[in-house]
Amino acid sequence: MNYALVTGGSGGIGSAICIRLAQMGYHVLVHYHSNKEAAGNTLSVIREQGGSGEIVQFNVTDHVAVKTV
Repeated sequence: MNYALVTGGSGGIGSAICIRLAQMGYHVLVHYHSNKEAAGNTLSVIREQGGSGEIVQFNVTDHVAVKTV
């Protein structure tokens, strides 16, 4: 299985990218910084369409946090 990490996946454009990648067969890591609800909504759409994914939270400007993903 291929994986895709979409930073800002909880936002409008990021959410659309997440959904499209899931439709293409990717397991999508939906990133959010502060809007967990929006990330969850994106993940719900992905799963409703038969895709797979998960939500991840970290600050992309924190190099230590990024390395843990």
